[in-house]
Amino acid sequence: MKNLLIISAFIFISLLTFSCSKDKLDQIDTKQLWDCYKSQNYDSTKLASELLGTWKWTAYHVEVPGTNKANKDVFLNLTKTGTFTVTENSVVITQGNWNLRIVDINNYELELNNPSTYLYGRIVLCENQVLFNNSYIDGSDNLFIKME
Repeated sequence: MKNLLIISAFIFISLLTFSCSKDKLDQIDTKQLWDCYKSQNYDSTKLASELLGTWKWTAYHVEVPGTNKANKDVFLNLTKTGTFTVTENSVVITQGNWNLRIVDINNYELELNNPSTYLYGRIVLCENQVLFNNSYIDGSDNLFIKME
């Protein structure tokens, strides 16, 4: 009887743990994104051009608990005129002007006149994905996918 209780408790805890981690993703493949980004040899003009458009937040990574699916509908719109808008669940939460600035010798980040928590860190652009990589200074990484 005692063994049955222990086994039942183990199964219950295992199921509970599995159900709590359903929003977990595989790790964001930061190395693959960096390799792809570096192979493009972006300068500021080319990178700015590729960033234009609307992006949907799809995942984020923090040291604990790791990589997770986005838990809100967040969209980033970057325009050719240098303005940006961040909407969260259809509500504008940040808007202003953007520009690129160099960080870490040959990497870029967004310079915003109104900061957004989603947009901190080095820009790692690969095809239709952009990662705002801030984990190297204990921040979070935010992954966006370009909308067609």
